[in-house]
Amino acid sequence: LGLPQRSDKPAQPWAVEAARRGRGPWFETGHAVAATSEGHRLSLRFAIDIQGGASSTPCELALERPDLWKATLNGVALPVPRRTEWWVDPCLRRIPIPEGVLREGGNELVLATDCFSAAHPGVETAFLLGAFGVGRGDRADAQVVKPLPETLRAGDLASQGLPTYGGTVTLRFRARVADGAAARLAPARLGGAAVGIRASGGAEKFLFTPPYEAVLDAAELRHDGADEFEVTLYGSRRNQFGPFYIEGGTKWPVWTGNGEIDAFAAAPRRSLVPFGLG
Repeated sequence: LGLPQRSDKPAQPWAVEAARRGRGPWFETGHAVAATSEGHRLSLRFAIDIQGGASSTPCELALERPDLWKATLNGVALPVPRRTEWWVDPCLRRIPIPEGVLREGGNELVLATDCFSAAHPGVETAFLLGAFGVGRGDRADAQVVKPLPETLRAGDLASQGLPTYGGTVTLRFRARVADGAAARLAPARLGGAAVGIRASGGAEKFLFTPPYEAVLDAAELRHDGADEFEVTLYGSRRNQFGPFYIEGGTKWPVWTGNGEIDAFAAAPRRSLVPFGLG
């Protein structure tokens, strides 16, 4: 494309906009880009495989700066509403996918822009959002959109159809506690950002550092055999945003940055971290 290589010190979009208005330190070098700006044409194609009836699930597409891209799904244009909601971060805008556009089997999403230049914010990840599960495809790193799993077992939920889920999962169970006794609850293994524990509708004990142990004293329990315990696992964004392709399959690198891009590209498969309670 004849564009200069980007450095590890680019201006963030908010700084560029502030610079354009003369309010930021990047006033001399930063400038904004709009859909009408001159640049190169760039098209990206994504294959989406759907099985098991999941094509009827309402879905959305999440993009950064959707005003700079023309999105088509199976040849159908996806218009950007005048007012869009955001997902995870205000920079990721949600675009509804009309009913009936997604189909069983192969689907093709195309993102195209006519203003790709040094001022363009760049090629970022596009996200398909919806209440569906994801399973393995035919290729080593391929994934298939499937219905949500009906049941889950204790352990890694990422391997049970939720490989990129970053929300919360709550386990509910009943247990009998002896009269006057306290209860101690702690997961044997935790794959997530934090865990919350409560008994019989009481206040949640939010635990975000090891040993992730909650002690419920006798006053918090009913002692009638009907104590209901809730253990809520709080997920992280690691399996949604990465880093994924790390040389050697390292799941928790000490550092990630622009300088490691060559090493990341050497990894043949995505590296996910466990998500669940053991």
